[in-house]
Amino acid sequence: MSCVRNLLAVSLAFAIGSRAAEVPFAFSPSTLVYAGPGFGLLYRTAGEDVDEYHVHAYGEWEYGFYRGAFTYEYSELDSLYRKSEWTLPVALVGRHFGVRGAYGVSVEWIPATALWTRHGYGAGVLAYYGEDHGVGIDLGLQGYFGEVPELVGALFWSPSSGFRVFAESSLSRVMAGYSLLFSFLRVDFACRIPGYAVSVGLNFGKNGWNIGGNRLFGGDDLDWNTFWVNKNLKK
Repeated sequence: MSCVRNLLAVSLAFAIGSRAAEVPFAFSPSTLVYAGPGFGLLYRTAGEDVDEYHVHAYGEWEYGFYRGAFTYEYSELDSLYRKSEWTLPVALVGRHFGVRGAYGVSVEWIPATALWTRHGYGAGVLAYYGEDHGVGIDLGLQGYFGEVPELVGALFWSPSSGFRVFAESSLSRVMAGYSLLFSFLRVDFACRIPGYAVSVGLNFGKNGWNIGGNRLFGGDDLDWNTFWVNKNLKK
């Protein structure tokens, strides 16, 4: 069921916010709940001499029809801003359909000045068809309690073992791309609109370990460099 395990592998934003949406095929709520047992770390840093970085830790587990995961993010922006956020995505999945949800807590502060807490959530429905190769769809809501929720959706298509395509969208952004998969190498490409930007990445995998990185550049925002390492525990 590799289609299921790779379902919508672009949109971590759908369950825990938009910080990692620029990282194609790194991890997502659907990947987290379908990928099988595993864990990983991801580091993002801004370019253009901006002192901002994000560290993500994440893991997945499964039991029968139940899939669960955890994510943790720590962020810093110069001496101006800090954030510590954890989220627990979960899902119940059947042969072709599933439902997912997530709850998290974000603690944000300006050093020596202010501190505030927000409670986040995500919920959605999943549909997929195919075993080794197939198509998957995710549609849901995300946001923080007390704020207007955001509608999000994604499509994943794996027509062969060496090629896969994705598209994901919210009311403010559309991102689409593809991956080319070889024996131990995966090449990722994605583009985003509006504020057109491009992401190019490489991932090396063997014996369940994956090490890779990508760069997002262009558009009217910052360039980003991302690096990750993860381990799939499922044999």
